[in-house]
Amino acid sequence: MTQEQEPFLLHEKDNPELAPKSSVVDRGGSLARWINWKFHILAHGVLITIYTVLSIAAIRFHNKDSLAPRPAIDNLVIEYTSSIFKNLSDSPYAGQPSPAIEAAWSDLLSPMHIRVTEAELRRDNQDSVELPESGGYLGWLGVFHELHCVKMLRQWHYQEYYHADASAAEKEHIASHIDHCFEMLRQSAVCHADASLTTFKWHPAKTRPVFNASESIHTCVAWDRLLESFADRVVSDEEILRLDNPLIHRN
Repeated sequence: MTQEQEPFLLHEKDNPELAPKSSVVDRGGSLARWINWKFHILAHGVLITIYTVLSIAAIRFHNKDSLAPRPAIDNLVIEYTSSIFKNLSDSPYAGQPSPAIEAAWSDLLSPMHIRVTEAELRRDNQDSVELPESGGYLGWLGVFHELHCVKMLRQWHYQEYYHADASAAEKEHIASHIDHCFEMLRQSAVCHADASLTTFKWHPAKTRPVFNASESIHTCVAWDRLLESFADRVVSDEEILRLDNPLIHRN
């Protein structure tokens, strides 16, 4: 081939340096787009993970807050502390009837009647007996309903002392209250579900394991702090006795 017959430009495959610049640019652009795509995928994955974690945390916080004990009355202090249950022999509330036991129960139940506001009743869709002397409405905290039932059950156990002179009709009436108390305390035990550990031991005269009455640790409401927080609401027994039932018409 003569010099005049040779192509003016070599074929690009024979000389890579003569390849169009656009091919190099395309390859570089594709790489950049691939890196950019990977970056966006990674960034979105990180954002979705963060959003999911924050959403789960928010839901758990909301549920924890909404399921936490909600005081029925304002300014009620509910704090928790570790406590050891007393053995039967050390309890001032148990055993054969005596003046000391009666005094202990009277003192324990002395803050039972409290004064609540109309707004507090409406909050739980409740109503109650009005207290005309100093305003407000009559109420109990649930714990005093439970204690009232425990006291009734104890007195029923010693009915020859507490109900010796009761008629058959009166005993039948009391027995209906006892059934109410059994069921109310059963529901309360399931509701509060004390998660402390109860253990057992062997007794030399028993074929089955027996209850180990050890002083295990329980998580309890700080009782004194609770009482202090509603002390100014307590309604005296004298005021309760002066209440007049408007549904009973007297001449």
